[in-house]
Amino acid sequence: MSEDLIREIAQEVVRQMPPVGGWAYYVILVLCMVGSAFLGAYFRKRGETFATKADMEEVLRQLTETTQATEEVRAAISHADWHTREWKTLRRQKLEDLLCAVHRARNDWHEYVRGVLYAEKIPSGMPQTWDISMLCCLYFPELRTQVQQVLEVTEAYWKWAHDIRAGQPSVIPGSVGYEAYAATTISEAEPRIGAIRDAVQAVDARAADLMRVFANINDGAT
Repeated sequence: MSEDLIREIAQEVVRQMPPVGGWAYYVILVLCMVGSAFLGAYFRKRGETFATKADMEEVLRQLTETTQATEEVRAAISHADWHTREWKTLRRQKLEDLLCAVHRARNDWHEYVRGVLYAEKIPSGMPQTWDISMLCCLYFPELRTQVQQVLEVTEAYWKWAHDIRAGQPSVIPGSVGYEAYAATTISEAEPRIGAIRDAVQAVDARAADLMRVFANINDGAT
């Protein structure tokens, strides 16, 4: 209620009152004006109080919503950070498994090919490389090129050995012509063994790069 409206009401009340003496009229008029000023100030203050209270409630509501949103974002970031750390830890472990599998397969294939070339009876069980392919597929697609190269040169190595032995099925240590056969196969095997060594070293180098990423260190860091 505005101050002007209260003053008009007070004046109307005075006009509606029964006639009174001159001085009494002025006393009543003064009282009404003072009362109107007081009521105006009172209602204005009450309006400001209500407005301030409403503003405070709105501020508190917005602050609550902001705090809740901040906590949700913080929780999401924390979960994402935890997931990233766990994934890096898992990949670091699997990278070690992959390197062990690659080096083990290289040694197994050397032994297998040696048996194919020089043993009296060709070995029946071929070394398995499914774990290498599985680890690469699931965890290290960025190593696919290097790992595939290892598998290809290894396959070429044992196929070459089988072809050589198929042409010399009766060659065994101590037999006629064995020394010449051994010298020839050793000479021909050297570049194939070198190709396997280079392919494995390429896997090692790429794996070392990945390990530095997992450990969050750069070349030359201490």
